[in-house]
Amino acid sequence: MTAKTFVYHVDVGKDNACFEGHFPTFPVFPAVAQLALLQQAIAAYHQQDCELTALPMVKFLQPIVPDTQLVIELEMKEHGCMNFLITSEEETFAKGRLHYSVKYHG
Repeated sequence: MTAKTFVYHVDVGKDNACFEGHFPTFPVFPAVAQLALLQQAIAAYHQQDCELTALPMVKFLQPIVPDTQLVIELEMKEHGCMNFLITSEEETFAKGRLHYSVKYHG
């Protein structure tokens, strides 16, 4: 891990509300929930609230099933821009580039 890389760990347990109804016979963690995790990881890095402002490139490669330990790796590119990977020990689930803004409270 370099100074421009940040790693964030998340346990996506089977009781996570995002699995309800998505889908009953094959539960999958929704893409929008993955984006929310990216936002949480960026907020943890900056220790400030933030919001995603653009996703110029994103690929969802594999479904995330219940009880998966996720590793989110953020690579800083320039101010407000990061590359990301969402992985586990075995698979890469998503990758891409995002833009964000930090919400400063004054």
